[in-house]
Amino acid sequence: MVDHNSSTTTRVLLLLFVAAAGVVAAAMAGAQQLPCDGSLLSPELVPRLAEIARTNIGTEYPNLIHHTMQSDADVQPPRKLTPAFYGSYDWHSAVHSHWQLGMSSVAKRSRRAR
Repeated sequence: MVDHNSSTTTRVLLLLFVAAAGVVAAAMAGAQQLPCDGSLLSPELVPRLAEIARTNIGTEYPNLIHHTMQSDADVQPPRKLTPAFYGSYDWHSAVHSHWQLGMSSVAKRSRRAR
């Protein structure tokens, strides 16, 4: 059985990786500056990615924890260990999901201003 949240997280991470690779490739090709207003994404894709991110950041399990423990007291659920970024499959994915929501908001406002 495929875990929907894990496969969704994987898709979001892949999309973010591809976007980051494009930014790096453009920078290496000598591009002056790339827009940070979400205009590189289609208007249809931005709300879809935002919905995936919103779903993931509220999903505590399954969760991969990379945590150095000093004692038994350090064993805690993700929401206690990293309260701001406990959703998604791991902490790093949760941070990217929060970033995606912020960028989705910027893209939405930018499109309205045009």
